[in-house]
Amino acid sequence: MKQASLFVVILLMGLVGFGQNQKHFFIKYRAQDSTIYYNIQSVNSIHIDVNGHELTCEDGSVFTPLTDMDTVYIYSVLANEWVDLGLPSGLLWATCNVGANAPEDFGDYFAWAETNPKFWYNWETYRYCCDIFGPYLSKYCEDLEYNCNGIDNLTLLQSEDDAATVNWGSDARIPAIGEWIELYSHCSVDWTTLNGVKGLRFTGSNGNSIFLPAAGYLKGNEFNDNCGNYWSNSRTIHQRNAWYFGFYYDVGAYSMLNDGYRSGGRSVRAVRSAK
Repeated sequence: MKQASLFVVILLMGLVGFGQNQKHFFIKYRAQDSTIYYNIQSVNSIHIDVNGHELTCEDGSVFTPLTDMDTVYIYSVLANEWVDLGLPSGLLWATCNVGANAPEDFGDYFAWAETNPKFWYNWETYRYCCDIFGPYLSKYCEDLEYNCNGIDNLTLLQSEDDAATVNWGSDARIPAIGEWIELYSHCSVDWTTLNGVKGLRFTGSNGNSIFLPAAGYLKGNEFNDNCGNYWSNSRTIHQRNAWYFGFYYDVGAYSMLNDGYRSGGRSVRAVRSAK
């Protein structure tokens, strides 16, 4: 328990330095077999008493008690962590992946239309799979045969299934296919490293940039590295698959036209509209 306390205190001290710019706190509360996210908006401070097993924010709200087996991560989203790249749409891109604390951090991995990371990524654990022999799916379906709740013809993520929206608030969302295309069509793209992490840097016409780490992806519990796989909000015409932006560091290639099983664990980089 002392080790967990030390970790939380050090990280909290780092957040205090942000001062008046602090707008949102996000607490990732990870137990042995699950992860719970708290989105606490419009506060300037959070009190954490690990030894007393409680989380308290400025307005006095108390959150789920901690246990000795849990680990607490705290991270924030500041106004200046959304980057204006001078894109025609005016879209803003996040500096970090969902679940990350820095641009080069890998962050969490999500199956498409799931909002929590997990330990195993396959059809057996997929939220909208009702029978792995097919697989038969219960949402985002158009196949007359391989569905178990009827055809809904949904092709775009709804907000309750968007990992960016659920974890970062209603302004954030997973990019559409066209927004990924806009990113690499209107930015210069460079293969680079950041603090020893391989990835792509996108630099806009205004000189601002974002870094996407080659965070790899998860199939089952097998980690595949030297690539970056970032979800879009759209499934393909084959209801088992969804589109993602992929790049492959070892061969120096990147392309929007990648599709993969919805059940796989891939990264999420959020976007939001300019206010």
